[in-house]
Amino acid sequence: MSKEISQLCTKIECPVSQSYFARVLDPLLTRHPRRESVDVIIAATFLILTTFKEGTQRKMSFTDKKKVMDAFDGRFDGKELVGWIKVIDGDLEEMKWFEQNPIEGRKRKIEGEKKGKLAKNISGVGIMVRVSLNIG
Repeated sequence: MSKEISQLCTKIECPVSQSYFARVLDPLLTRHPRRESVDVIIAATFLILTTFKEGTQRKMSFTDKKKVMDAFDGRFDGKELVGWIKVIDGDLEEMKWFEQNPIEGRKRKIEGEKKGKLAKNISGVGIMVRVSLNIG
């Protein structure tokens, strides 16, 4: 399962940590143990996690669904994915998953990295430096 998660998160940027993703999948795969459904369950869970922000779920776009289906090389169709999204969403709601396990985002900051961003020169004027050489 971690291989599939890693491959999916490599193909499509995942806003949650892979360990959190795996923790969400564990009880879901226990509830739905059929091996042939694993890929579509992972895909549906991924879409739910990536569209869940600040306690509410935003609408999934067709583009989001298409990217995920493409990442799985057509192993399931859109109708099957939408059906599983409803099932997984219901399971997570029933388990009160998000209330008991708030979403953990990926750690973007690299240890030792400086805080802040570099400012861009937006004035249109470059920085001029005058060097004076006193040659005698």
